[in-house]
Amino acid sequence: MKPEGIIGGTEALPDEFPYVVSVQWDFWGHFCGGVVIDEWFVLTAAHCLGLEKPDQKEVQIPLSIVAGTNHLLDGTNNSTRVRVDVESVYIPAVYKPEKTSPGDIAVLKLKEKLKLGSQYNVEKIRLPMPTYQLNYLNSLADASALVMGFGYESMETELVEKDNKTKIVELGGETRQILMKAKTIIISNKLCQTFFLNKIGPGKMCAFMREQPLDTQQGVCEGDSGGPMVYKNRVVGIVSYSKRGCNDSYKPAVYTRVSAWYHFIENAMWDNVGNAGVRRLKIKPLEFDNKFMKKMMRSRRKQKPNSI
Repeated sequence: MKPEGIIGGTEALPDEFPYVVSVQWDFWGHFCGGVVIDEWFVLTAAHCLGLEKPDQKEVQIPLSIVAGTNHLLDGTNNSTRVRVDVESVYIPAVYKPEKTSPGDIAVLKLKEKLKLGSQYNVEKIRLPMPTYQLNYLNSLADASALVMGFGYESMETELVEKDNKTKIVELGGETRQILMKAKTIIISNKLCQTFFLNKIGPGKMCAFMREQPLDTQQGVCEGDSGGPMVYKNRVVGIVSYSKRGCNDSYKPAVYTRVSAWYHFIENAMWDNVGNAGVRRLKIKPLEFDNKFMKKMMRSRRKQKPNSI
């Protein structure tokens, strides 16, 4: 199967989503999405950091963000493109490097502040209200939102019989690294739980993709992790994981519910670590050796929305 499109999405206009950024490894390029929440801070998914141990103190790969552009591989719009290195990373203390861990959210502090404004094609997005101010488990059910990402626009799959079970195997895909957008329909956590064995807790939310007809493959895919789901100009979700095959037509994708982590984000931006449930991670300097490259390849496999 080779569909067009985030998969099945449509190309965003040049200045339509100036808060969306690409999170990059310094010499490998784009691997996750992110969203600007302040001139100093970007929000992304914790699993994008390639962590391997719950008590890890450092991110093993230097990170940077690229903002101000919708075409990561196109050199014609460099007038607003900007690259900024990441200084440090904040993750929830409860997060573990597992496929369906709660707290799949990270705050990136930049080494230099971003210049915000339409002339730079970079803006910040508003955060949602914290969860204590609304019935957050059902408040957005049936709402139509938008998800954006620079990830794969096609994914070839095949069905494989193993142990008397039919499994979807991902064979590989293609991306132009152009920002894509797609409509989603948010569902309640109760309904979402019927699709997954792992717990869909209050820090998560789920959505079907509804950009194309139901019989069309459409969904978030490799390279879309960490990108935002936006409702009424607020970032309500961060792409976390989905079923294999990059198809959210009949089985929803899971997002980190930003409102549930409002106070984590607030404490991270104030560098209030420790008792506030916030962990600060350093960025390890780049070292080229065999051990590093092995870690690099392991981390590379964690860049896409976790498949289960």
